[in-house]
Amino acid sequence: MRYLTFLQFLPQKPYWILECGYPNAALWKGDARLLEWFKLLDLQGAEYRPDGVTFWILGEKEDWGNIFSPGGVIRPFVYNLKKYLNEREEAVTPQPSPPEPEPEPTTEIDIFNQQKGWTASRFASYLSCWKPFAEIREVFIHHTVNPTPATWRGRESMLAMKRVYEQRGWTAGPHVFVAPDGVWVFTPVNKQGVGCVGHNDHAIHVEIVGNYEENALVGEMRGRTIEAFAAICQWLQYDPMFLLFHRDCAATVCPGKNIDKGFKHDILDYIILREAAARISVEPVRVNEDAALYKWARDKRYGAPLTNEFEVCHRIAQGFALCILSCTAGAFAFVNATGW
Repeated sequence: MRYLTFLQFLPQKPYWILECGYPNAALWKGDARLLEWFKLLDLQGAEYRPDGVTFWILGEKEDWGNIFSPGGVIRPFVYNLKKYLNEREEAVTPQPSPPEPEPEPTTEIDIFNQQKGWTASRFASYLSCWKPFAEIREVFIHHTVNPTPATWRGRESMLAMKRVYEQRGWTAGPHVFVAPDGVWVFTPVNKQGVGCVGHNDHAIHVEIVGNYEENALVGEMRGRTIEAFAAICQWLQYDPMFLLFHRDCAATVCPGKNIDKGFKHDILDYIILREAAARISVEPVRVNEDAALYKWARDKRYGAPLTNEFEVCHRIAQGFALCILSCTAGAFAFVNATGW
C-alpha cells in the first residue's frame, strides 16, 4: 500500500477501515467518493495476503453506509492510524471545539399576572381559592418609600419593582402591594416570597405603597390597607395584634414611624365590626347573665346584647347596643370596646 498517497486524503476526524477478502474493487457498492478513493489508491495493485487483499478506506461511517461484497457485508473496524502506519506519519488528532461560554446566570421573577388593582373583596375572594405555601407564622408590614401614591402607575409600577428585585438577585418579591388603585398580588400566596432576611420561609410580606416615615397613612389608602390586612388575617386566622413591622426584625425604619401599633388596633376593630354586623338579626340572642362580656356591658351600661358571643381572631366578642366588646379568651380583665 502506498502510505504517502494515502495520507494526503486524511480528514480531520476519526478514520474507518474496512477489511475484505475480495480483491476486485469494482464489486464494491457505496458512496461515489469512496469509489474515487479506490481508483486514486490503485487498490487493484495492493498486495495480497493469504486470506486475500486488504482494502483501506477513509471517512466517517455514514460516508459509506452498507457496502456489500460478493461474500456478504464488509465488517468495519476503527483503528489507531498512527499505530497502523508503524508511526511513519503522525496522524492528525482532531481538536475538540472550544466549549461555548455558558450564559451568565440570570434571575427572573415569576410575577402574578394581574392587569389592574383589585378591590378588597376581590382580593379576599382570591385568597379563599388558595392555601398558603407553608404554615404561616408571621405577617410583615412594609412600605415601598418609592414609588409613592403620586407616582404609582399600576401594572407598569409592578413590572418596575420586578426589575428592581431581579437586579438584587431575588427569586421572588413581597406577596402583596396595597396601592392607590387597589390591591395587587406580586408573588402568588401559594409560593414563598421575599421581604426580610431570615423571615421568608413561613411569612407573608405586604408592601404599602408610599413613604410612611415622612407621610401619614390616611384617607382612602388607609382604609384600603386595613381591608387588605383584614382579609389576610381572616384567611390565615391570624391575630392582627401579632402583625410584624419590618423594623421589628431588621435594622430599618420600614414601614415608617407613622405606621404604629394603633394601625394594628384599627385592623382588629375592622374585623370585629364586620363579624358582629354580619350576625345581627341572623340568630336569636340568648342572654347569659353570668357571661363575662354581658356583665361588663351591664356594668358599663352598653345596652342590650345584639348578638351572641362569637370567636374572631382568637378572641371572644359580642355585640351590644352601643359597642362591640371583645377580649382574649380567659383575659376578661382586659376587654376592648369597638364602636359601631
